[in-house]
Amino acid sequence: MYLVNESETLRLYIQAKNSLHFGGGVLECPYNFDHLHFHWGTEDDKGSEHKIDGLSYPLEMHVVHGIAEYRTTLDNIVVVSYFFQIDNKTTEGLKNLLEVTEAAAQNRHVKQNVKPFPLSSLVPNSSFSYYSYKGSLTMQPYSETVTWIISNTVLSITPIDMEIFRKAARIDEELENNFRECQELNNRTVYFIQPV
Repeated sequence: MYLVNESETLRLYIQAKNSLHFGGGVLECPYNFDHLHFHWGTEDDKGSEHKIDGLSYPLEMHVVHGIAEYRTTLDNIVVVSYFFQIDNKTTEGLKNLLEVTEAAAQNRHVKQNVKPFPLSSLVPNSSFSYYSYKGSLTMQPYSETVTWIISNTVLSITPIDMEIFRKAARIDEELENNFRECQELNNRTVYFIQPV
């Protein structure tokens, strides 16, 4: 595992012997994990790229997947999104990334090794309710080729740990408020899916 500052965000990549698969629900075929990355703001009431009932969160994590039979391209992407709220504890897996966040911010495009940890300690792997819609990438080139899955399970981060992300943004200003504002729905349908 390694974390990289790719100018607009911090991305976690995994070098695994076997592909990490994701599927079911609204997806018609399995998808492979590609990477995950983060968007955040300078204040607790902004940072997420999605809002639920008008509520913004300070941190949003995007878990990016591509169709299993092919390499990830701009035409076949699924992004699973998780919100983080300020709380008195930090989601366990996130702590592993925070250890190298400052170093990643200081050195663009340089891999910062992350002590391997199970993704299940960061990403809930049980069934969950979620919102889904067809939309676009939130970074250039903004291609409208993404199936979005927005988890209704909110993760947690302490104020002290949230400050680590904000310190990274002070080190590299490209990371500051690195979220895209919510866009108009433009007649898109947003579905709410709940496990039975």
